[in-house]
Amino acid sequence: MEMLLAGPRGRRLLLEFALASERQRDPEYREESLTAGVFLASYHLDPGKGTSVQLFGDVGAETQEISPAEIASRMGAVPLVEVTPELLRDCVAESVSGARYWQEPDGTDILAGMPELAASLRRVAAHLAASPHTAWWSAPVEERLQWQVE
Repeated sequence: MEMLLAGPRGRRLLLEFALASERQRDPEYREESLTAGVFLASYHLDPGKGTSVQLFGDVGAETQEISPAEIASRMGAVPLVEVTPELLRDCVAESVSGARYWQEPDGTDILAGMPELAASLRRVAAHLAASPHTAWWSAPVEERLQWQVE
């Protein structure tokens, strides 16, 4: 569980699982949702805000800034869905697709790394760690079953 919280890919995985849980339970877009909050908070935290990262719509409208504490509150209110291999795969894929090792992290990775989100992410980590579908994540590596292509 601690390994998931220690690095950006693990924290992003946990955030993606919370977002997926919300979308599965309520696919409707709502301004007060975790999904909407993460979108706006990530935009405001992104180093590329206004240049490589743009919002489209009414250019005169101010976009609401949502605090990390508000995101943590919204995440804490999301009932977590059952862990399935397919959902884990999708969340890992989302986490990995957000990796930008050659430059600063994006707004979502910055958000997931903020101390205000730690307790909410820990709840998701405990949920995933309790699943039999993640047990192999902490099992020893079977080196004899590994292959190297040269």
